[in-house]
Amino acid sequence: MCVIGNAEGIRYTHPLPDRIGQKMVGDDNERAISQGESYVSEAVGSLGPSLRGKAPIVDEQNNIIGVISVGFLKADMTPFSCNMPILFLLLC
Repeated sequence: MCVIGNAEGIRYTHPLPDRIGQKMVGDDNERAISQGESYVSEAVGSLGPSLRGKAPIVDEQNNIIGVISVGFLKADMTPFSCNMPILFLLLC
């Protein structure tokens, strides 16, 4: 799933359209929005516990204007899917 929010963490996109315009949930956007970091976070979002990658969205002047969150619900993860990034790295 992918969620995009503005610099205040208000959703522009969400898998459930009724959540668009609401505040992003999980309290894990701060590092992307205020410090410009990209990182992996484990948090409970509006769809449940998830593992998600966070990154800032910047404009042409490198000002942070939002955040993108791409993740997987823990309930949907299997031991095989959890090892996919490791397998990918080993194959590269």
